[in-house]
Amino acid sequence: MYPRRALVLAFAAALVLAAPGAPVAQELPTRRAPVPLHVPPVTVSPYSELSTISCRVSVGLEVDAAGRVARVEVRQIEPATGHDDEIRELVASQLARWRFAPATDESGPRPASLAWTIELRALGSSPHKGPEREETEEEWTVRIPLDPDDNPAFGELVESSVEWRIVTARRMRSVPDTMRSRLVERALRAAREKMGGGQVRTFETERFLVLTDLEDPAAPRKLATNFEAIYASVYADLEDALPAYAARGKLPAIVFATRQEFVRFRENQGPAGRAEGFYSPVGYLAFHAQVPDPATALSLQIHETTHALVDRHLVSGAVELPVWLSEGLAEYYGQSEVRRGRLVPGKRRKGRVFALGIGHDAWVVENQSAIGPRELRRRIRDGSLPTVGTLLATSRETFYGDDPGVHYAMSWLLVHFLKHGLGEDPDAKFRRFLLYVFEGFPVQRTLEQVYGVSIASLDEPFREYVRKF
Repeated sequence: MYPRRALVLAFAAALVLAAPGAPVAQELPTRRAPVPLHVPPVTVSPYSELSTISCRVSVGLEVDAAGRVARVEVRQIEPATGHDDEIRELVASQLARWRFAPATDESGPRPASLAWTIELRALGSSPHKGPEREETEEEWTVRIPLDPDDNPAFGELVESSVEWRIVTARRMRSVPDTMRSRLVERALRAAREKMGGGQVRTFETERFLVLTDLEDPAAPRKLATNFEAIYASVYADLEDALPAYAARGKLPAIVFATRQEFVRFRENQGPAGRAEGFYSPVGYLAFHAQVPDPATALSLQIHETTHALVDRHLVSGAVELPVWLSEGLAEYYGQSEVRRGRLVPGKRRKGRVFALGIGHDAWVVENQSAIGPRELRRRIRDGSLPTVGTLLATSRETFYGDDPGVHYAMSWLLVHFLKHGLGEDPDAKFRRFLLYVFEGFPVQRTLEQVYGVSIASLDEPFREYVRKF
C-alpha cells in the first residue's frame, strides 16, 4: 500500500533515533504523544549541489494542538558540509509541512515537542528498493478482473458487484503505477469502442483527462473545467486538516453521449450495479449525458468525483472506509448548494442549481435532496429508522441491498449532523475525526473520543436533527 509520502528524488531520508513509528489502526488512548500522519521525506532536486551530500541533521519540532508544525529548529548538522545554511533552510521548510494527530491528555489535544535525527544520503548511495516480486499483467488481471467475459476466474473470485468493488478498492492502491496505467488504458480503449461512431474528443487539465463523444466541440473543455471546479471546491473544505497524497497521474473522466453506450461500457468493466455514473478505483470516472436534468447531472458528478478525491488523495493505502462514511461524504457534497460556481458545503439546495463552469444558465428544478429527509422523517414516525449504531455497523451487502435509498439518505444526514450539529465546534471535530479514520483508526471508537459521546447517545439528537432538517 502506498504511504503518505512523496517520491524521493535525490536524498533517501531515514528517520532514526527517537523517530516514532507510522500510524496503525488502534484505539485512541487518553494520553498520547503526537502521531505522524503526513511525514514525506526531505527531497531535493537532483540538479542541486546538495544531492551529492550525505549528513545527519538533528531537529526539534513544536507541534500545536491542531497537529500542525508550529516551529522547526535545526540543532546540528554532522559532519559540517559547507552548505549547512542551505540544508538548514531545506529541512526546515519541508518539515514545516508535516502533519500529526495532536498529542492528547485528559483535557484533550495539547501542544508537544519532538526531537528527530534525519539521515540524508547522497543521490545513488542508497538505491530505492523496488517490489520483492514483479507481478505480471496477467496475474493482476486475475486478481483484479475488469471484464468477466474475458476472465473465467471472475465468477470464482467474487459473487456480487459489491464484493467486486471491495476487492478492487482494497487492492488498487498497491498496484504498481505501470500496471495501473495499463488497466486504465484498457478501460479507455473499451470506452472508445462503445462510443457510437461519432467523433471522440479529449481535453486535458491539471488533474483530468476528459474523453467524450458529445457533439459540441467545446464539451470536453467545459466538462474538464467542471471536474476541476468540483475537485477544488470539495478539497478546499478539507485541506486544512487533511493534507493530500501526491497524485498518481491524471484522472480520466469518460462521458458518453447516450445512456445506451454507457450501459454497454458499464457491463464490461466489472459489475457496477444500476449506477448512472461511477468512479472505478482502477482510476477513472464514467457518466452519460442522458440524465433527467442538469441538477441530477451536477449532483452525480460531485458525488462520484468526491469518491475519487477521497480514494486517490486522502485515504491511507491500507484503509478501507466504512460504507456509510464513504457514501455519506459523497452525498454530503453532492447535495450541497452551488453558488457563483462554488460549492457551499452543507448548504442544502433550494431548487436553483448552477453548473460549475459547464456553461449552462441557471436551472430551476425540484430539489431531489428533499426526498431523502422526508422518507427518514416518515421512518422516525413509524419507528422503522435504524439506529446510528446499526448504520455504523451496516455491511456493504446490506447497505446496497433492499433499502439503499434510506441508507444513502441516513448516511448523508449523519455526516451533516456530525459536521454541523453535534456539540461545540462540530466542523473542527469532524475534520479531526476524518484525519484519524483516513489513517486507519477504528471508526466508532474514534467518533466517541473525538466528540466525547457514546454511539448509543446519538440516536435522539440525530433524529431531532432530521426532523428539523
